[in-house]
Amino acid sequence: MSPRLYDYWLCGGAIVTPWYIVTSAACVEDVEYMYAIAGYLKYVPTNLIDSDSCTKAVKKKIVYTCVPRLYELDYAKIEKWSFIDIAVVKVESAYNFDDDIYTSACSYQPRAININYDPLYQQPNTDAMVFGWGHLDVWRNPDDKQDYNQEYMRYAGTRLTDKNECKQYFTNISTLMENVIDKYMLCSIEAGNINEYGEQIIKLRPNADGCSPIMRLLRQGEIENDHGGPLVTWIGSHEVLIGVASVFRVTQDSKCAGPFLYTSTQCNGIFLDCIINGENNEARRALCNKPPKELGFYKVKKYISWKEHPAGLADNEKFLIRPTKPFQYKR
Repeated sequence: MSPRLYDYWLCGGAIVTPWYIVTSAACVEDVEYMYAIAGYLKYVPTNLIDSDSCTKAVKKKIVYTCVPRLYELDYAKIEKWSFIDIAVVKVESAYNFDDDIYTSACSYQPRAININYDPLYQQPNTDAMVFGWGHLDVWRNPDDKQDYNQEYMRYAGTRLTDKNECKQYFTNISTLMENVIDKYMLCSIEAGNINEYGEQIIKLRPNADGCSPIMRLLRQGEIENDHGGPLVTWIGSHEVLIGVASVFRVTQDSKCAGPFLYTSTQCNGIFLDCIINGENNEARRALCNKPPKELGFYKVKKYISWKEHPAGLADNEKFLIRPTKPFQYKR
């Protein structure tokens, strides 16, 4: 599926409207043709997606990607994928979340999740949940041909940490990395105390007399090797997307290690809103059409045509071809 001929290539993402998905920029940078699969907990390798009853029915072609490029940052001084590691992609046709195929052949009916633009919900000590299919321990070396993806989607609770605690682990990469973390990212080191429904796992009894230091609960750690996986928290009973999985450290023995970095939706709010809503919102259009020097980033857009691909035209391309009928002359 890729000019790089990746094997077992998989990224996470979050559906934010019937047309758009938010994921990692690293997931779309060097891959030409991609499918989005929603409503399925099971991992299906690329060579089997046309034989699995769910994926063959619900897979959607990606026809557009957009990533931000920093206006003022020097690419030569930091790894490319960690600049602003966030992307918006568009599917060939809008999702019908009420389609019965999701309950008959897949795992659940997908829904769009709201994007968080409020700094209140990404403060240190915020409990959150990250989702993905990645390996739980080892970073896969490029020469390793084993498929480490998990058979079913996993999730892990985590707790956001003060960025100053995380920056010390990444200063050896680049002096600019601290600025990137401060301006665009979220960080976590410890496990959190919520489950996949946003409910507290362990509730402390009300036996304190006065204030005491916060107890931090250590449980199973993060899911590794899963770029673009959604980082979500809860506002009341509603899930909101606060970030996408981006960067983790790798030890000398190829073990994945924290702290873990996520690209913040709030910190990249102008980019996300301009791509998803800017074209249809006259009030936002003036802001979104400002030059990169004023916006602070370039919008790097890529339109993907499936005309030459063996899978055939994308749905949006079929609408551009008007069927013709033979002319009939009647006396």
